Amino acid sequence: MTLRRLSTLLILGGIVLLLEAGVTLLWQEPATAVYARVEQDRLSEEIARAERSAPPAPADLRPPARRAARRLAPGDAVAGWRSPPSG
Repeated sequence: MTLRRLSTLLILGGIVLLLEAGVTLLWQEPATAVYARVEQDRLSEEIARAERSAPPAPADLRPPARRAARRLAPGDAVAGWRSPPSG
């Protein structure tokens, strides 16, 4: 009877491993996905707190920023960087 019980446990273990492999192939590795979601939520909350506690921009910077925003299309560069030639 113990051999029958052992074979049943081994078969069930194999089925569980096959299911886990299927989930990993079709979706993503479940433990890592849960961990990444928890960390992402924590970081999102941290960013939101930092944004709420940041002081407002000085009034003298707002008009130039508005003018620049009117001139720029979504995806345009706000500034450029020129590095000196190497060599």
